[in-house]
Amino acid sequence: MGEVKISSISMPEKHVTLTTSRWARLMSIRHQINIGLEEIKLYVRSVAYRAHIGDNYYVSMTSGFDCVDIRHFYVPYGLPCDQVHPSRNDSRFASTSGNICLNSCQPFTNAIRN
Repeated sequence: MGEVKISSISMPEKHVTLTTSRWARLMSIRHQINIGLEEIKLYVRSVAYRAHIGDNYYVSMTSGFDCVDIRHFYVPYGLPCDQVHPSRNDSRFASTSGNICLNSCQPFTNAIRN
């Protein structure tokens, strides 16, 4: 199975590696992500968006933070299963970076479909 590595433009050391199935799920919700980012920019309404893209990976946006987060969550060893923590190696994209990232991947998503 292939992998796709997404890095932050401003902080290349911050990245997330997604399987092709997680990447496909991310691409399937990119329209909702772009709508949420536009609403955050225009202050249309309060936004608290979170979508599961597989294997404890989530995409989220929140009003007041002009970015898209892609994080992996895990339960530290020895803790009960309701003690979920985000990984430290997450990716946060400024809204313009998020839009560029999601829009520039069209050739890749077309290749997956073909």
